[in-house]
Amino acid sequence: MTRKIIIASVVGSLLLAAGAVFAVDAVRAMPPKMVEIGPQGKALLRGTVKSTTATTVTVTSWGGDWVVNTTDDTSKFMAGDFVGVQGTVSTAAAWTIDASLVRNWTAKREAVTEKKETIKEKVEQKTENVQQRIDSILEQIKKIQAQLQLQAQTGQQ
Repeated sequence: MTRKIIIASVVGSLLLAAGAVFAVDAVRAMPPKMVEIGPQGKALLRGTVKSTTATTVTVTSWGGDWVVNTTDDTSKFMAGDFVGVQGTVSTAAAWTIDASLVRNWTAKREAVTEKKETIKEKVEQKTENVQQRIDSILEQIKKIQAQLQLQAQTGQQ
């Protein structure tokens, strides 16, 4: 009975530890939201796109929703994308940044993922080609061995 309790305790502890590890990995996978504003009003903002217009991107980050004025093509941003913004805090409107740079980290991550998948496919294809070449060489070796055996048998008679 005591042995069962000890085993159950160990298994329970391992499951809790595994759950904690997965939770930490999930948190690490999420990019950190942040807002930094320097003394001259220079701003660095990271957050999630809430909406877009022709000239603005609304980004949810620390403190709430920030309106980002930009000259970039806002059609490349979609709700839910994670973005980074550099610029200057606007003196004309509250919670507004006049951006000098808006970077779509979600699109970058997807591009990197696509590139990794392409590389993986090429490696798999080359591995398959090498395996086919090895199989072909092995077949040739078997034929040569059969010929040598045949020559050895006819030479012994």
